[in-house]
Amino acid sequence: MRRAALVAALLGALSASCGDAHVTAPAGYDEPIRVPGGQFIEGALPADGAGPRIETIDSQNGHVVAGQAGKKLGGNVQAGAGSIALQIAGAGLGYWVVPVGPEDPTLRGQLTWQLAFDVGRSAPLGKQALALAAVDLSGAFGPLATVPLLVDPLVPSGHVVVALSWDSPGDVDLHLFTPDGKEVSGKKPTTAASGAAAGPHDGVLDRDSNASCVQDGLREEDVVWTDAPAPGRYTVYADLFDACGAPTTDFALTVYVDGAERQRTAGRLIERDASGGVRTDGQSGALGLFVTELSL
Repeated sequence: MRRAALVAALLGALSASCGDAHVTAPAGYDEPIRVPGGQFIEGALPADGAGPRIETIDSQNGHVVAGQAGKKLGGNVQAGAGSIALQIAGAGLGYWVVPVGPEDPTLRGQLTWQLAFDVGRSAPLGKQALALAAVDLSGAFGPLATVPLLVDPLVPSGHVVVALSWDSPGDVDLHLFTPDGKEVSGKKPTTAASGAAAGPHDGVLDRDSNASCVQDGLREEDVVWTDAPAPGRYTVYADLFDACGAPTTDFALTVYVDGAERQRTAGRLIERDASGGVRTDGQSGALGLFVTELSL
């Protein structure tokens, strides 16, 4: 029964690749990984070895972050393959299948394949393995191939973490001001004195996400204190530097203390809010939308 369902899914995936507008969205949205445009099949990934073999797997690196979108893989597979199947080994309720591509013009008898997968925020952390197999149109699986995968948490560990996340391709910048007026932002990534190394009581920005609209698949910036920050009132802003074509951007600011959520504030930015890094008075260093004040 499962092989019949697989063959139907393979044919559906191939039909979708040809532009069938009636193909419905796949299940599997709660899986550790999700493959946009792929078909989800419940059950363990078979490895009967009778089908075609994956010849090569091309990946820049196996380091991902829970919540990351658009991690790319590709390579070559033996002729006769109709699809590539994959899952995080030992995790989730099933696997994904995606159709292979055209013949490789430089390697006779081999087909190309490529895909992009999203990592769920609840994906298992640490060292994992991505398991893949080629499948022919009769449903026969080839031998398993594995790719090492290191999954880091999206929200970093720390005594206090102030996290800004959003839902669009926009370049959104977190600006945080300390009680004594120091700023943490993409251009000033730490509260430490200029030229000094950050100490455990200093807040440090971990990344400038989606900078210049270059998609990193994360859409989150975090200020992290490994030890207690200076007590007082902290002011937080969300600046839409560039909408990157998105008409609206919904965001959430979340404060974690020792890993537990303590405060959450949500809001929306619209395309005309995009600052380009310039304040309305013409000066550089836009602050954006006031979000909240925090007592840390």
